[in-house]
Amino acid sequence: MKNEPDHTTGSDEYIAPPPQFDPGEFRGIVARYIRRLIQARQKSDPVFLSQEELQRWGLDKIADVSWKDWELLHLAARDLGQLNREFLPRCGSGGVEPVGEETPLGRLILNVAFLTPSNGGSPDHNEDLVDAVTALKVGENIDWEALVDWGKLPSIRDDLDQLPEPRFSRDKRSGESLTAIDKIGQILQGQSFRLFKYLSRFSCRQVSFDKICDDAKIHKAFRKDCPGDETILKALNRLRDKLEADAKILPHVEMTIGTDYVILKISNGQI
Repeated sequence: MKNEPDHTTGSDEYIAPPPQFDPGEFRGIVARYIRRLIQARQKSDPVFLSQEELQRWGLDKIADVSWKDWELLHLAARDLGQLNREFLPRCGSGGVEPVGEETPLGRLILNVAFLTPSNGGSPDHNEDLVDAVTALKVGENIDWEALVDWGKLPSIRDDLDQLPEPRFSRDKRSGESLTAIDKIGQILQGQSFRLFKYLSRFSCRQVSFDKICDDAKIHKAFRKDCPGDETILKALNRLRDKLEADAKILPHVEMTIGTDYVILKISNGQI
């Protein structure tokens, strides 16, 4: 969409209204979205970014990531969907409302909106990423250069660094005693709370459904003494939905549910 003259002021220069969202939350989700894109491509092209570039994104230990490329890209597609639904001022056609390029936030909105194709899949506008996930899952190759405009990453990183940090990062630096696990636990109740506290004990390790079934420490989270796979899967999906529904904690949580395992990764560091 094009900028229109500002007839109310008599000036030909359109002044975009400021976005109505927390820029710290936006920063956190954008950073996570791009990290996942980088991690996904790195699986098949490990040297496409220099070590210095990886360090700028906090990915100097990228080789330690155990998830598959399609799993990482699937998570990135979900991040993009959230950005399009809750932060980016999308038009129905996939474009964006005028935001201006005079501020870091305005430039970020434009760069993030068009970092990957925005055709189809409204309101998520992430159809190209979803299709790429399907291709990777069955072992096909994808055109990473066509999928992501990697040349935008340096300017995106520069502008991200000018936005305020997400709330959890600010809290940590100010010396608050509550950990990310404590803070997340405060918003959960009942079965979701007990399941979250149980999974958080495993320090980002993969936990099998069999382990959960056999571990008496988690049985009290379920109505029956020995929960089966179907019961566990429903509870895990409910927990993930609750975690992802809160934009304040979303940048610090990665929860992957596989066919017979779950990984809960929690970070309280710099975004």
